[in-house]
Amino acid sequence: MYELVPPEAMDVAADSAPWSVTAVVAVYNGARFLRAAIESILNQTRPVDEIIVVDDGSQDDSAEIARSYPNVQVLTQPNMGVVRSRNRGITDATSTWIAFLDQDDVWLPDKMERQIAGLQANPVAEVCMCGFQILIDGKPGEIRRAPENFARSLEHGCLALPSGTVARKSALVRVGGFHVDAAKAEDWDLLVRLKRSGTIFMSFPEPLMLYRRHGANVTNDPAHIYTGDLEVFDRLILPGIAAPLRPLARWRRVSMLEGDRSILEREQGQPHLTRMLRSLAMWPFGNGKRYRIAAHMVLRRLGAVGDDSIPPSAN
Repeated sequence: MYELVPPEAMDVAADSAPWSVTAVVAVYNGARFLRAAIESILNQTRPVDEIIVVDDGSQDDSAEIARSYPNVQVLTQPNMGVVRSRNRGITDATSTWIAFLDQDDVWLPDKMERQIAGLQANPVAEVCMCGFQILIDGKPGEIRRAPENFARSLEHGCLALPSGTVARKSALVRVGGFHVDAAKAEDWDLLVRLKRSGTIFMSFPEPLMLYRRHGANVTNDPAHIYTGDLEVFDRLILPGIAAPLRPLARWRRVSMLEGDRSILEREQGQPHLTRMLRSLAMWPFGNGKRYRIAAHMVLRRLGAVGDDSIPPSAN
């Protein structure tokens, strides 16, 4: 059930409302942050036309919280994971456009207004992405800007989030929605498949949403991110690289993932310096950002900067 979005999920009635938008929120035991997420949708300067919350077998009050909002449609299912939850939201949405929001993230008030206006000004585009700001246990952190040439950047990784994505429903249906076998990096997998299906992207580099990192957040698990990213790289990116260059390309990817994992471990107070130094030893090339982060880590270890000092951006 909801393995992939079936082609018949395309509701032809949506053609009569070319700029209608459905917000899809997948939730599992998300009562702690769900109100903030839903209210960030309701507080948009450009309202959405439909809000669907898919409760994935939560054992807390998530479904009850969602039902307390009269304009929210709540779908319930046994626990099947975020991929199937999002796919069910895609299937049931009646709008032309779909905007995703994770249960613990927040849209800034003008997000939908700016993204829909951008899509209206670029009628060939079917996906609009945006940058985001990280919240670490509720405290503002670094800003991650979305690449201006977003489609090209996808060959190097996913530099945006599902909560920043607005996509034409027909484009999502065309590629079958999110892939259940890529459940650890389903966002990158989807965007690469959209690109290869001929989808045109546009992006707002500046942050239009807040991405929350906290202890219960699955995407805050360094090992989870590492294995999911590498699986998508091996399956979708590596085959497109000339065979003689594949070992080097994979070595570089592993090096970069080691660096990313080290940064997450630093944020969580885990041992991290050795992993960052290993990343640099594996692949000492690049734009210098990993070196600046590593230097900050060393200075913290030596006590030359405080634990609350702001590290260099990883972006």
